[in-house]
Formats: sequence, structure tokens, C-alpha cells
Amino acid sequence: MCFEHPAPTRYIPCGHTVNDPEQPSSVKPADHPSAPGSPGPAVTTHDKPLDDPYDDFPYIGNGISGWVCDMGGGRAVKRPKLYQLWLYPDDKQLEYMNKEHQMMLAEEIKVFERLGRHEGIIECLKTSQHGIEMPLAEHGDLKSYMEAHPTQPAAITHAVKMNWTQSLLEACTYIHSRMVLVGDIALRNVLVMGDLRLQLTDFGNALMFPLDEGLDINTINDHGLTAQVEIFHVGWIIYSIATWHAHEYDDLDPEKPENRTNDEQYGPWWPDASRFPPLDGVFCGEIIAKCWAAGYKSMEEVKGEVDRLFAAASSLEDTDSGL
Repeated sequence: MCFEHPAPTRYIPCGHTVNDPEQPSSVKPADHPSAPGSPGPAVTTHDKPLDDPYDDFPYIGNGISGWVCDMGGGRAVKRPKLYQLWLYPDDKQLEYMNKEHQMMLAEEIKVFERLGRHEGIIECLKTSQHGIEMPLAEHGDLKSYMEAHPTQPAAITHAVKMNWTQSLLEACTYIHSRMVLVGDIALRNVLVMGDLRLQLTDFGNALMFPLDEGLDINTINDHGLTAQVEIFHVGWIIYSIATWHAHEYDDLDPEKPENRTNDEQYGPWWPDASRFPPLDGVFCGEIIAKCWAAGYKSMEEVKGEVDRLFAAASSLEDTDSGL
């Protein structure tokens, strides 16, 4: 959930999910115009939106607070996860969850409005109380793509990996510059588009802070969620790209004793590096190690080091080729 101020919200570590009493059945997608619209304002929520235009689209993805449906025509929609209360008339928890999921959608729309259109972030085509429309990722998310192609495809060259790494860091640096912490940076929230570009998606757990109060995104600690935590997870994505194997570290929970370095409720804390795999000979290994060890003060610092490394590598290749 995102907020306009540092709210006392418990950070949900990446990878945590909830049980789903039900999922929508898949049906044939209906025709839908493909012209993009403009993001609209957040709206009032209610238990079951009337005249939901997305009811007849098949679902293709399932998250904590929403479903993703294929609209056809190269477009997808993220819908709030609304349980059928008439099937569970006495279940107050589901009623609460419906309202929570609708509120999370409305807050996610605010994040898209804050970020606007930017390279490396999925484009928000149209919003309403019913959902957020966006381009369909033909190859799905990066985690699924890697698992579906255990042998690295020929199209994923070293140059593509370098581009992916820079694109990811450019997007995350921009997001932080807009005073937003993503809250769930993970392979499953990185989409692989038809042209093999990567796009960040899912801001349902984001925290949004004021732009005009002189706050530094790199010093904010909102109940365990910090810029360094986000850098930590970016390090795992870079590691996954480098090794072509889906890796995630989902156990960054400051309330667990093994993750605590002192008696404060929410840190400072950090996992022991002995839990991590060796990085000898791994592409960007030194940078990944610093991400895992909280060695960077900002996402911009990570981006700068990667840019310098890649520029030096490119210059060396040009020299070797006689250019």
C-alpha cells in the first residue's frame, strides 16, 4: 500500500503471499479498443463495482491484492482481488480484504500519477476504480521467463544483459528520485516485453513520500523498508540475470531474531553474508556483493558504478576490435 507520508505500515518482505479462497474462471477475452487513455484520479471503493468492464477477460496472473487479466489487443489489466461476499455472507475478513484491495488499487494509481511515463516502468494506459490497464508483456515476468527457458536463449546476449541491468537501475533510480519506495522489487514484478525490454510493474505495496518537505529517500526507514533494502533486492535481480537462474532472498524480516543485529524493533539489521552464494567470476559480482552488504548509500550510486563498469568494458572491446 502506498502513502503520501511516512506511515506506520508493516513492511511485507518480497515473496510473501496470502491464501486465495477463490480465483476468477478464465473466459474468452472480449474485443476491446486499444487506444491508450489518460490516468484518472483515485476513486471511492465499494464491495462490488457495478458494471465492471473487465468481468469477461481471462486471468493470467495472481498477486496479493489483485488479478491480472488479458484484454486482448496487446493490453492487460490489473484488477483488485474482490471475493464474492454472497458466497461467504458471514466472513468479515473477506469483506475487509475486499475494501483493502480496492484501496490498494486506488493508491497504486496515485503512484503511477506521481511517476508518469518513464523508460523501464510499465506504462499506465488507463485507470478507473475497476483496474489499471497496461501493455501486455508477451514473455510474462522475468522469473517465469527464466524458468521457462532454463538454457539461456540465444537472443539473450551479453549486451542484452548489460542493457537489462542498466535499464533496471535507471528505472529504480528514477522511482527513488520521485520519493517512492517500491516495497516489492522482485523478479516476478519485472516484465519481459515482446522486444525483450524489461519493465518494472506492481506498485501495490509502494510507499510514497512528499516531494516538497526536504526528505531524503535514502535515509527513510519505514518499519524496515529502506532504500538499501530495495538495493539489496536489485542485487538479486542482477545476480539472476548474470547467472541465468531465478534467485530471490525472501527472508528480510527485521522481526526475526536471526535477522537482528541489536535490540531495536526494526533494526538496523542485515542478513549474514555467509548465507549468500559465491560471486567469483560472476558478471557484476563486486557490485552485487556491495548490494547484498548494504555497501551503497543510494540507488543512484549503484547505477553510477554500473555505468562506469560498462563504459570501461565497452571501451576495452572497441580497443580490442581496432575501433
